Amino acid sequence: MKSFKGSLTALALLLFAMNAEAAKSGPAVGDAPAPFEVTDITGPSAGKSLCYRCKYGSEPVVCLFIRDTSEMNVELIKALDEKLGENKKLRAFAVLLTDKPDQGKSDLAKVAKEAEVKNIPLTVFPSTKGPEDYKLVDDVKVTIVLWSDSKVKANVNFKNGLHCEGCVASVMAEIPKIAE
Repeated sequence: MKSFKGSLTALALLLFAMNAEAAKSGPAVGDAPAPFEVTDITGPSAGKSLCYRCKYGSEPVVCLFIRDTSEMNVELIKALDEKLGENKKLRAFAVLLTDKPDQGKSDLAKVAKEAEVKNIPLTVFPSTKGPEDYKLVDDVKVTIVLWSDSKVKANVNFKNGLHCEGCVASVMAEIPKIAE
């Protein structure tokens, strides 16, 4: 059984490496994450524009940039939501990048209800380009930036989006870099 788990972990890491291609999207490790405004759809400031980067300050944060509400993106949101429920020091927010913010708001409200999201704010950024200072690459479907003490500690990209449970597990394995 132990070798089966090891093989599964190795397979997940291989799939992760294959999908996290050379084109890096988002700020580099060591950079200071820049402030940017989003519209909060489900968080404590639902319906308002705010800067979660500013609000969370130097706390450990997982910032998830997504371009759609695919099943695997929702699985990652659910996994992060659960992790936030367990670790009260960790912060996170999901940002849907869209040129159709009204549709995005509706899609995220549906995700929140169906997935029973309680802890992670779901937000909309009104452009598929994302915040200018983040240098998000157009053809990278998912960019996850993890920071603490106002420095990026990890940046995970999925050019083709999340396709497997191993992808979600590989993202969750990065959280110890910012929070215990």
